[in-house]
Amino acid sequence: MPPTRGRSPRSGVGLPGARRARAGAPACRRARAVERAAAVAALGNAVRNRRILALVASWMLLVLAGCSPATPPPTSVPPFPTATVTVRPTGPVPTPTPTLPPPPPLGLVRLWRASTQDTVWAIGTADLEPDGAPEVWAASYDHSLYLFSHEGNMRWNFRVQAPVYTALSTDLDQDGRPEFFLGSDDNRVYLLDADGSLRGTYVATGRVTHLAVADVDGDRADEGIAASWDGVVAVLDHALTPRRILAPGGTPSALVALDLDGDGSTELLYGTEEGRLQALRGDGTLLWEHVLEGPVRGIVHSAEDGGKQTIWVMSREGLIACLGVDGAPRWAQRLPGPLVSLAYWPGADLLLVGWMEGVVALDPHTGGARWEQGADAAVWAFADSQHDGEPVLIAGTDGGELLLLNPWGQLRGGLRLPSRIHGVVPIDLEGDGSEEVVARSGDYVYAFRLGVPGDADEPAPWVATITRWPEPSPLPPLPEGRISLLAVGDVMLSRSIEERMRAYGADYPFRALAPLVQQADIAVANLECVLTQKGDPVEKGYTFRAHPQLAAGLKDAGFDLVSLANNHTFDYGLDGLYETIAALQRQGIRTVGGGVQADAPVVLDVRGLRVAFLARNAVGTPQPGIAWAGSEDEVAAAVLQAKRQADVVVLLLHAGAEYSPEPTEEQVRLARAAVQAGAALVIGHHTHVTQPTERLAGAFVAYGLGDTVFDIDIVDAARDGAVLWVVLSRDGVAQVLWIPTRIVDDVQPRPVAGPGNVPLWRTLFAQVTEPLPPPPTSRPRYDLRAEVEPDSGQVTVAETISWVNYTGTFLEEIPLQVFPNVYTGGFSLESVQIGCEGKRFVPSYTLHSAWLRLFLPYPVRPGTAITITLEYRLQPPLLDPLAWPPEGNLGRTQDGRIFQLGHWYPQLVPYRPGQGWMIWDYHPVGDPFVADLADYRIEVKAPPEYLVVGGGERTQVATGWRLELDAARDAALLVAQGYTELSGQVDNVRVVSVCRQEHISACQAVLEEARRGLALFSERYGPYAYRSFVVVEGEMNGGMEYGGMVLVGSPFYEGYDGSARAILPSLVVHELAHQWWYGVVGNDQVYEPWLDEALARYSELVYYEAVYPDAVGWWWQNRVDQWGPAGPIDASIYDFVETRTYVHNLYGRAAHFMQDLRDRLGDEAFFAFLQSYYRRYAWQRVTGSDFFAVLRERSEQPLDDLIRAYFLR
Repeated sequence: MPPTRGRSPRSGVGLPGARRARAGAPACRRARAVERAAAVAALGNAVRNRRILALVASWMLLVLAGCSPATPPPTSVPPFPTATVTVRPTGPVPTPTPTLPPPPPLGLVRLWRASTQDTVWAIGTADLEPDGAPEVWAASYDHSLYLFSHEGNMRWNFRVQAPVYTALSTDLDQDGRPEFFLGSDDNRVYLLDADGSLRGTYVATGRVTHLAVADVDGDRADEGIAASWDGVVAVLDHALTPRRILAPGGTPSALVALDLDGDGSTELLYGTEEGRLQALRGDGTLLWEHVLEGPVRGIVHSAEDGGKQTIWVMSREGLIACLGVDGAPRWAQRLPGPLVSLAYWPGADLLLVGWMEGVVALDPHTGGARWEQGADAAVWAFADSQHDGEPVLIAGTDGGELLLLNPWGQLRGGLRLPSRIHGVVPIDLEGDGSEEVVARSGDYVYAFRLGVPGDADEPAPWVATITRWPEPSPLPPLPEGRISLLAVGDVMLSRSIEERMRAYGADYPFRALAPLVQQADIAVANLECVLTQKGDPVEKGYTFRAHPQLAAGLKDAGFDLVSLANNHTFDYGLDGLYETIAALQRQGIRTVGGGVQADAPVVLDVRGLRVAFLARNAVGTPQPGIAWAGSEDEVAAAVLQAKRQADVVVLLLHAGAEYSPEPTEEQVRLARAAVQAGAALVIGHHTHVTQPTERLAGAFVAYGLGDTVFDIDIVDAARDGAVLWVVLSRDGVAQVLWIPTRIVDDVQPRPVAGPGNVPLWRTLFAQVTEPLPPPPTSRPRYDLRAEVEPDSGQVTVAETISWVNYTGTFLEEIPLQVFPNVYTGGFSLESVQIGCEGKRFVPSYTLHSAWLRLFLPYPVRPGTAITITLEYRLQPPLLDPLAWPPEGNLGRTQDGRIFQLGHWYPQLVPYRPGQGWMIWDYHPVGDPFVADLADYRIEVKAPPEYLVVGGGERTQVATGWRLELDAARDAALLVAQGYTELSGQVDNVRVVSVCRQEHISACQAVLEEARRGLALFSERYGPYAYRSFVVVEGEMNGGMEYGGMVLVGSPFYEGYDGSARAILPSLVVHELAHQWWYGVVGNDQVYEPWLDEALARYSELVYYEAVYPDAVGWWWQNRVDQWGPAGPIDASIYDFVETRTYVHNLYGRAAHFMQDLRDRLGDEAFFAFLQSYYRRYAWQRVTGSDFFAVLRERSEQPLDDLIRAYFLR
C-alpha cells in the first residue's frame, strides 16, 4: 500500500529533554561532566512521558546553571559540545502531552494552481499595485521569473539564459515600488521593475545561489548581496554596480544579512557546503568563524531585547547550535542526520528542525526537545499561519505532503500532492484579513486556504519498491570466463537532484542500487548533465549543470564509465564539457563519447575479456566535442574499427523521441547497422521511458532504459526505469536480465518489489548452447494441387499422401481426418486410390462427420510404402469474423475475395503403438485436431490478382504458386485479393505479415511484434524450427496456429490502437508460441490441450514482461483474471460446450499454474526446465506425465500442492 498520513507526534523520544550546554569555564565543564553524561544516558534510554521529561529537564537546568558563558576573542570561539544522542528508541511512541484532547481537524482547500514550464525554485509575494491583494512570483528552472495575480493568472514572465535559482522582491532603490532581484545559472544577477522590464544586469563569477538585501556600508541605502557558488560575494548598489567584492571562499549554502549586535550596521552570516560558518562585517572583515561537522544547512535568527540577535545554526550531519552575537555557543544539540531545514516559530517560541523522518521541535533557549512529528519523507519547508485565531504550522515534505500541526505537535490534517514541496509561504492573498498558503511543488505554484473539510489527496501513483538491493545479492554467480556489465538509464544530477544530493549526501540518489552497481564488473550510465562551474549556457530550452563535487556520488555508487554523447553535455560549451571530464577523471570514472577523442572507443579489460564502448548522440544537432551518430554507415564503420581492438563491442546510443514507448525508425536503423557491423550489445538512452528490447543476429538491443536518476514529475512513466544486467563472454551476450526500478520522491531509484518483498527481475535472454535435435527422417509427405475458383466458391484438390507403415503392425484400415466434411456440402470426394507393393486399387471406405476410413483389401505389413491418392472438391462455408475457432478455420467470403484454408485436406492421424489409430469424436470446441509431422508440397492455382500465402518456402511458378514445408503438423493457406505483405528478418528467419490493405499500420505493428517475439522465444525456449514465419489476418474471432503460419482475427486488426494494451499483440505472440508448443513439442489437443495452451498463453506474459513491462498488470487483468477462470486445467475439450468458456477457464487457470510454478522454481530454473523440455521432446507428442518427469528432474522443489490445486486427474 502507498504510505498514508496519521502518525502520532512524539515527545522527546530519545532526545535530551531541556539539556543546557552553555560555554563556560573548563573547570565547570569538568565538574559537571559526570552529571551531564548521566542525564544524557538516562534520556537516551527513552523518557516515556512528558512528566518525567519535565522533571529531568528541570534537574539538568539546576545542574548546569552554574556554568556561565565565556566571551571569546573576535575570531576564536569555543567548540560545540560533543555529546551525541539518538532520536528515538524502539517501542510505543507517546503523544506530546497525553492529557491534551485530540485537535480539531483542519484541511487545505485549493484556490488555484499555476504552472511554470519546469521546477519552481523559489516563491514569494509582493503587493505591486498596491491594492491589498498581493501578487505571487515564482523563479523557475525553465529560465524564467513568473508573476501571478492573487487569483493565479499569469501577469508576465521574464526569461533569462539559464535556470533562475534564487529571487527576492525588494525595494532596492527605495522609491516605494518593489523590484525583483534574481540570480541565475547563467552567472548573472538581474534587477527587474515591477512590470517585468529589465533594469540592470550584473555578471557574476559563477552560478548565483543566494541573495540578500541590506544596508551593508551604512549609507542608509540598501545594497543587493549576491553569493555565487565559487565563494565570491558581490555587494551591489541599486543599479547593480559593484560596491564591494568579498571572497569568503567555499561553496555557499546559506547567506543571511542582519544587524548582529543592534548597532545599526549590517553583518553577514555565511555558511558553506564545506562546513564553515563565518560572521563578516560589510567590508569582509571576519568577526568569528566556526567549522561545523558537515555542510551548513540552515541559519535563522531572532532579535532579543536591545536589538541583539540570537542565532541558530544547523549542519547537515546533525549539529544544531544556538550562538550569541559573538559566536559563542549557548547550547548545542545533536540529532541523527541528515538534517534538512531549520526555522523559528515566533508565535509558539519553537525552533523547528526538518529531518529525514519528520519534524523535531526544540526549545530555542535550551535545545531541549518539545515534541516530534513523523513524516513519510524529509521535511523541507515551514510556514506559520493561523486559523480561527489558532496558530498553525505548515510543513512541506520531499514526498509531496503538507502537514498541518498545532503548537503541541499534534497533526490536525494535511494534503498530499504529486510532487515534492520545498517552499511554503503564508500570505493574505485576498486582503480580507485571513491568511492563505502558497506552496511550490514540482512545476507548479499552489494557493490554498485553511478550512474544513480539506481537499482529498492527489498523490503520485505508488509502486512497491525495496529500499536497498539485498546483500548478499540474489543474482546468480558468474560462470568462469564470463563478466558482468550493468547499464542504467539517464542520470541527471542537476535541478532538484542536485538540491537533494546537497541535503542528503552525494551518494543519496544511488544508495538503493549501490550494492547492485558495485557487484558488476563494469557499470555504465548516460550522464545527462555537465559537472562544471565554468562556461556560459547555450541558448536552449533546458540546461542541466551541477557542481563538479557531485561526481563523487557516481564514484561511491560504483560506476566505471559514463557516456557523454547526449544533448546536454554541451549545455555550457566546451569549457563545461572539459571540466566535466576532468571532474569524472578525478574520481576514477572513464568517459566515452565526449571530449577531444569523442569518437574513439574506450576499451576496458576485465579478466582478459576486452570490451570496447562506443557512444553516439543522434538528438539535436552535432556539437563540437560530442560524438555524433550520423548515418548507418558511419555507425557501422565505428563499430568495425572498435571490433579490431576488442572481443566485444557495446554501443551506447542516445536517440529516439522523448516519452515514446516505441523506438523510432532512426533508432532501429542505427541499432541494426551497429549489430550488422559486429556490435554485441546496443543500449539506448534519451527517451525518459522504457522501450522494447530485441535480439538481432546474435546481438541484443535495449532501445531505452528510461530514467534512472531524474526528477521528471509531470510524466509518471518517467519514474519507471530499468537496470540492464548483461553477462558477456568472448562470444558476445550470454545472458540479459531486466531489473525494473521506480524513482521514489523524484530523486532515488529503487528496485521494484516482487513477491516476498524481494527485487523483481526478468530474464530477457539466456544463451542457448544446445542445438535442437533434427526431426525424424521417416515422415509422411503430402502433395497437394489446389485450384481456387472464386466465382463458384469452390476449391478443386488433387492430393497424394506418401508414407511408410511405421506402426510396427499389420494394417487393415487407414483413417483420415476430414475437417471440411463437418460442414454440409463442404467436402465432395470424387475418387480415391491406394498404391501398395506395386499395386493400385480402389479401397472401400466410409465418410462420416470428420472421418474418412479407408479399408485395405489385405493386411499391409510393417515397413511397406503406401500412397493414397484423392480427388475432391471443397465448398468452404461462409466466413464469420466473429466466429470462434474451430468454426473460423476454414471458409470463404460471399464475394469470393478471400479463401481461408485451415485443416482443408484429409490428414493422417497419429498411431499409438499397442493402442491403434487415434480417433475421436469431432467436437467444435478449441482445437479438435491431433497430427504428427509431415512434409508438404503444395501447388495453388488462382487468378493472378490473388495473393497466395502459407507456411514454408514459397515460389511463383507458371501455373501459380508453390510452397514447400517440412516437418510440420499441418499446413494452411490464404488465397485472397486486397491483401498486402510486409517482411522482416530475425537472424536467418524471414518474418512475414499479411493483412488487408486498409490495416497497413496494424500490419506493420504485427510484423514488429512477431519479430520481437520470435527472437525472445528463441532465447527463452530454444531455436525456432523453420526458415520462415507468417502471420496472416484471418476472418475469425481469435487465432489459430499452423506449421510456420498463424491466423489472427481481423476484428483485432480493426480495433488496434497502437498500444500494448490492445489485444492484437497478445494474440500474435500467443499463436507464435504455438510454433514451439504444439508445432515442435506436440500433444493431444483433444484430451490434454493444457500442454500447449498453458505455455502459449503464458508466453504472452513472458513477452509482455520483456517488451511491455508497464502493461503486465493490464495483461493479467484483461487476458486472464477478468474472466474469473475456474476449474482443473487437465480438462478435455469435451468438458466445455463452446470455445469461449473453454478459453477463458482453461487458458486462464493454466496461466496461473505456470506463474505459480515459476515462482516456486525461480526464473533461472523455470526457463532451464522449459529449454530442457523443448529439446527432449522436440518433434514428438508429449503427455502430462512427460511434462512432470522433466520438471522433477530439473527441480527438487515440492510440487504436490500445485498439482492438487490445478489438476483433477
